[in-house]
Formats: sequence, structure tokens, C-alpha cells
Amino acid sequence: MGYIDPCAVPVDERPESYLDVDDRTGEVIARQGLTNSGRNKAQNTIEDIGLNSLDLRYFRIGWIRQFTTALSVLPASERQAFIDYSGGPEREYAGITGMVAERLRQRGEL
Repeated sequence: MGYIDPCAVPVDERPESYLDVDDRTGEVIARQGLTNSGRNKAQNTIEDIGLNSLDLRYFRIGWIRQFTTALSVLPASERQAFIDYSGGPEREYAGITGMVAERLRQRGEL
């Protein structure tokens, strides 16, 4: 068993290395390509702290829509600053913001 440590000193042990978000459903999911141990840590964390409860998914979807809409109307030259601001450590949904921004980059939309 085991869990993801959001305060881990090695950055590659933090949630963003294990978790992703389905931007259509708001579900937190295990990242692709994890080892069995990593996948187990992700699943344990998701399930045992209830990261996919209906209310959390609802609020995530709302944030994802708000963030992507705001991002889409900004000039390209201002988008990274908006991502940095919205994904800052003191911001609510910072992790989700980073996950969505990464996915947009992978799709070539950023």
C-alpha cells in the first residue's frame, strides 16, 4: 500500500507525477505509464481520500471550463503568465490547472 505525499521533497514524488485529470468528467485518474507501485499509490490516494466525489468533480469541471475559456481569449503572449498565476502554489485548483495546461500543450493547443 502507500500514498502520494503532496509535500515530498523530490518533485517526482508529488501528486503531479502520479495524477492526471479527465477534463470532461473532472475525475482524478492515475497517469499513464506509471509502474504498478506508482499506479497503486495513485489509486490508493484517489480512493481513500475521496478525490472523485461528485461535489469535487463538479467544482473541478467548473474550474476547468473557467480556466480554459479565460485562456482562450488571451493573446498568445499572455497565456503563460496566466497559467503561472493560476497554477501558483497558493491558488485553489493549482494542481488541476497544471494538469490541464500540460494536456493543452500535448495537444498543441498552447
